[in-house]
Amino acid sequence: MKVNLTTFFEQARNTSPATRGVLALASFVLMASVGVVSYQANKSEFTLLYSELDESRAAAIQGALASGGLHYRVSAPPAPYSIHVDERSYYEAQNAVAVAGALNSSPKGINPTSAGAGAVFMSASERAQDVMKREWQEAEKQLEVFDWVARATVTTSIPDNNPLRARKPVTVAVALKLTGSGGLRAGQIDTVTDIVCFRFGVPQENVVLSDQYGNNLRNNVDDPQLAGVVQHQDRYDALLAAKANDVLSRILGEDRAYVVVNSDWTHEQTSSVEESLDDEHKVVVNEETFSTKTPQGSAGLGQAGGPAGVSANINNEYGTNNAATPAPAAPPGNPQTSDVATTDERRKTTVVGRTTASKINLAPRLSRLTVTLFLEDSVSEHASELESSVKSCVGFDEGRGDVFSSTTLPFAAVDRDENGTPLVAPVEIPAEPTNPMFEMALERGVEIVAALAFIFVLLRSLKSGSKSAAVAAPAHQLDGQEDMDRELLARAQVEDLLRTDPQRVSDVLSRWAAEEISLQKSAR
Repeated sequence: MKVNLTTFFEQARNTSPATRGVLALASFVLMASVGVVSYQANKSEFTLLYSELDESRAAAIQGALASGGLHYRVSAPPAPYSIHVDERSYYEAQNAVAVAGALNSSPKGINPTSAGAGAVFMSASERAQDVMKREWQEAEKQLEVFDWVARATVTTSIPDNNPLRARKPVTVAVALKLTGSGGLRAGQIDTVTDIVCFRFGVPQENVVLSDQYGNNLRNNVDDPQLAGVVQHQDRYDALLAAKANDVLSRILGEDRAYVVVNSDWTHEQTSSVEESLDDEHKVVVNEETFSTKTPQGSAGLGQAGGPAGVSANINNEYGTNNAATPAPAAPPGNPQTSDVATTDERRKTTVVGRTTASKINLAPRLSRLTVTLFLEDSVSEHASELESSVKSCVGFDEGRGDVFSSTTLPFAAVDRDENGTPLVAPVEIPAEPTNPMFEMALERGVEIVAALAFIFVLLRSLKSGSKSAAVAAPAHQLDGQEDMDRELLARAQVEDLLRTDPQRVSDVLSRWAAEEISLQKSAR
């Protein structure tokens, strides 16, 4: 190795200055590439180890990692916490956590292994408390099955078994640590309440349910209708606001406008009765027919008749055109005649079709909508168009008494330059998946290019150095080459003699060995 390096440096000294400069530059590039690669290889890249950890579990895992001398990062409080470790020591971190037992939790609920010789010396009250604690922990385990419950704590009042006092009903207190800040829906609250009631055999009014913020989750349980009203209003407001904000973010970008919606509802039960008549379809329910006959005419001329009056009291012989003229006598054989008038009357009673409809409306009615629009000052020039669009998006109605307000101000979440102009976030185009071999070539491209350049310069310098050394070769190098040829020739002759006459070779070797032994004895 030393001879090769010496030869390389001698050849480098015999090259031209330009070749030595190129060789030095290639060596520098190669060393720089090795340094960059070493830095990237030694740089820590953290990967997720555990997530959704509470305070006690996170503290136990941190202690295990610190005891093993491993680098880690913990997310900022509050819980749940996430722990990241160096990617190169991922499996060492898992082993350290497993050896330390950081993921082990104390048994909860009814544990058969907890009964031992120590239970013999427990008093009756201690045994009763132990039984109650196991029941509490069983209920906690049952509630922690839900993904929206991070941790549950259940306690009950201590029953008084004194026969001389009146027994008080058992009460249950449940404290839930929820995942997230959205709260619980009415159905989830009812589920938790029913589980606790069935577990301990208590009525719903004896259950107190709270979250980690101290909110009493059963305030509206006594009035489920009120709970449904509040839930309906919250869902409606959130739906309209999310729809408007999604449209604004797609058009203007993130953190350029924000809409808040508040609705007022009227929950009244209304009933209406409608009655309609069908004139085309009539039904005859009664029909009567009456017939009346009335006699008409007189028995003879000159005979007074008719109602009492002036003409009835005057004799026919006194008239206007005649005076004391006797009435002519009726001809013989012509009897007296009279006429009868007949009158027919028909009465028909009909009923017209009638429809009666009764409607009861239980749906809530939107009485007023209040919309607030917050605009970033960089989009203030389009305020009027945005206001009209938001009104149309949420269903704004001035006739209903809806209220709309708009405010333009700088948003704190927007990054700005020195002049106060908002910076536009670059649009990230998702990269297409690349070939793994191509990615490796890109990552190691600098190393490959530097190595090829170094090999090219080295071969070129060695080639030029060998030519110059062949032209100016000294005489002692030729003599050495001749000596090497003689040695090879002698070795070939010995090998040929060994194949043709091995006995002769054996005699020669025996004679050399005897001479060597005699020389050693004489030297002693």
